Amino acid sequence: MCCSDSTFDKMKLTKEQFIPLFHGAVAVTSEDQYTVFRRYAEAQEDYYEDTNADFRQKCRASSGIVLDMITDSQSLSLSFKLHRASSRQFYYFDLYVDGKLFDRKGEDKFTERKPTITFRLPEGKKRVTLWFPCLFKAAVKEIAVDDNASLEPVKKAKTMLCIGDSITHGYDAKYPSHSYPARLARKFDCNMINQGIGGDVYHVGNLGDGIGFTPDLITVALGTNDWSNRKKERFDLSVEGFYKKLAELYPDTPVAVITPFWRGDNDRTTKVGSFDYATERIIQCASAAIKDLTVIDGKTLIDHDPKFFSPDVLHPNDDGFEMLSERLFPVLEKLL
Repeated sequence: MCCSDSTFDKMKLTKEQFIPLFHGAVAVTSEDQYTVFRRYAEAQEDYYEDTNADFRQKCRASSGIVLDMITDSQSLSLSFKLHRASSRQFYYFDLYVDGKLFDRKGEDKFTERKPTITFRLPEGKKRVTLWFPCLFKAAVKEIAVDDNASLEPVKKAKTMLCIGDSITHGYDAKYPSHSYPARLARKFDCNMINQGIGGDVYHVGNLGDGIGFTPDLITVALGTNDWSNRKKERFDLSVEGFYKKLAELYPDTPVAVITPFWRGDNDRTTKVGSFDYATERIIQCASAAIKDLTVIDGKTLIDHDPKFFSPDVLHPNDDGFEMLSERLFPVLEKLL
């Protein structure tokens, strides 16, 4: 998938030119010669730094990071560095032109650490949208377009914050634009901040001091890892504390709570109790804290059929994410 460095004999964009073209980040930092789009604020990253090494890597994945612009360039080249942020080996960049999938580049098995990719684009002025990998951190070194090409950032009227665990993060969509938060972002043409991390649980540290601005809608999809791995007392206190803190940080923002999704083993009883108990406790705590609350039954969003899941019968595959998203659209549309 690599191209020669001659690709960058074209018009290289400065950071001042390309940073405004991106969405999905709450902060932008530099690492040596690379630009990193971060989906978590500093206090949130500090929390994950102290949690464990696995979360430290996952919080830096590029889930939801997207370049979105209007241009007449007939090429788009990207030089970047990849860091694995999960156990998954596949990574892809999905390119949309005027809202339709046009091309994608990546690998089923990770080999390229500092690749360059070039997309050939149609003639004329068009909207070009490039979704970054969900489960890898992609740090940008250079972006190039045709000489004298026009560039215009795409402005977003609304912002949606998606908080969650692995399913929000994007496991196991093979392509980044197929995750349910990415599908929501395209459907509503909003700036989507993906704050999902594989394995995450309810904890006030997830929220930090907020993201630095007030989103128009927040979705929360946590609880399945709490139910499977935690003790009841800790789960009860963590859920209650999380929603109290969420209400303090975003008192006027509507919140859609998606209760735990169906999973193949949810008929068992854990230290928390039954799967239904975990769901009821989440609804109870959210209802007590959030004044503008919509509860969505996660078990109804994907048919209970293994064909819509990866082999673990826990994470949706691309077809499962499509079904999930289609069922979320009409509910969230009323809130945005």
